[in-house]
Amino acid sequence: MKIIIRLLSLLFVFFQSCSPSESDSTAQNSILVKRIVQTTPQSEYISDFTYNGLKMVQSTQSTTNFLRRGVYTYTGDLVTKIDYFDIDDALIETRIFNYNSANKIASILKLLYQSESGTRVTFNHNSDGSVTAIGYSGDLINQNVLEYNNTIFFSNGEISSMVQNMGNLSLTCFYDNKNSPFKNVIGFDEIAYANDGFFATSINHNLIQNNLYQPGVPVYTTNYNFTYDSNDFPLTQTNDNAEVLITYTYY
Repeated sequence: MKIIIRLLSLLFVFFQSCSPSESDSTAQNSILVKRIVQTTPQSEYISDFTYNGLKMVQSTQSTTNFLRRGVYTYTGDLVTKIDYFDIDDALIETRIFNYNSANKIASILKLLYQSESGTRVTFNHNSDGSVTAIGYSGDLINQNVLEYNNTIFFSNGEISSMVQNMGNLSLTCFYDNKNSPFKNVIGFDEIAYANDGFFATSINHNLIQNNLYQPGVPVYTTNYNFTYDSNDFPLTQTNDNAEVLITYTYY
C-alpha cells in the first residue's frame, strides 16, 4: 500500500510539474485514429482500427456484403507481417515486411491466395537519402518477373517525388504541416511508403496535392482538402471534385 501511495505521489508531482505545452504534446503523441469512413455516391466504406498501446492490432474494412480484416504482427517496434481475412474468415492475403540492419524497410512480399499470385518489392536505400523500389511479380513461391523500377525522393521526412526508371512518368507531392491520422502508430513510418506500385502516401503529415507528369508535360493534378480538430489531426477530407468524403474519428 505504501508503494502504491508513493507511486501516486510521484505521478502527481510529474503532472503538476508539466507545463500546458508539455501536456498538450503528450496528448497529441497518444492520439490514434479509431474509424475512417469513406463516402462515395455509390457506397460507404468503413475502416475500424484497434490497438495494443500504440501498436496496431487489427483493422477491418467493410461495406455491403464485404469485409476485410487485417491482423498485425510486430517484432519489437517493427511491423513484420499483416494477414488479411475475408468475410468468411478465410485467409486471402499475407504481407511480409523485412528490414535491414538499420531497421529500414528492405522488402515487402505480398501473397494473394485466391489468385495464387505474389508480388515482391525490394527497397535499396541510397547514399543521397533516396530509395530505389524494384517490383517483381510471380506466383506464391517465386516472384522474378521485373515489373518496375522507381526512385523515391524525400524532403522533411515525406515523399517529395517519385520517378519511373523504366518509364516516363514522374510524381511530385506536397503536404500540410498537420498530423497524419496514423502518425502515432508504432512502426507505420517505416512501411508508409512500402507500396506495390507508383503512388505516394503520407508519413507524418497529410498529402494535399500530387502532380503526375510525362516528360515536361503535366498529366493531371489532384488536390486534397482537409478540416482539422483542435490537435491538428484531420476530421474530414475531400478531393477536387468533392465526390468522395472521408471522415476521421479518434480515440
